[in-house]
Amino acid sequence: MMDFLLSSVYTWPRVSRALVLVGAAVIHSYEFVYKERRNLALAQGETWNSKIVFYTSALPFMLGSLILLTVASLSSFFK
Repeated sequence: MMDFLLSSVYTWPRVSRALVLVGAAVIHSYEFVYKERRNLALAQGETWNSKIVFYTSALPFMLGSLILLTVASLSSFFK
């Protein structure tokens, strides 16, 4: 996604690819993180903490974006 945003090339094929990637990330987060952890916590009688979705899905996405921005800024710095 950050590569798409940084490139400034917003053609329909690239936009649709980015939308599919975001949709896939949301669906996978819901299916494989949210539902599994919620069901596991409820089965064990624990309280459900929805922060786990942030830590396992959103945080790695944001860190990857930050790393890509850092690499992009460093590469333009050394040119």
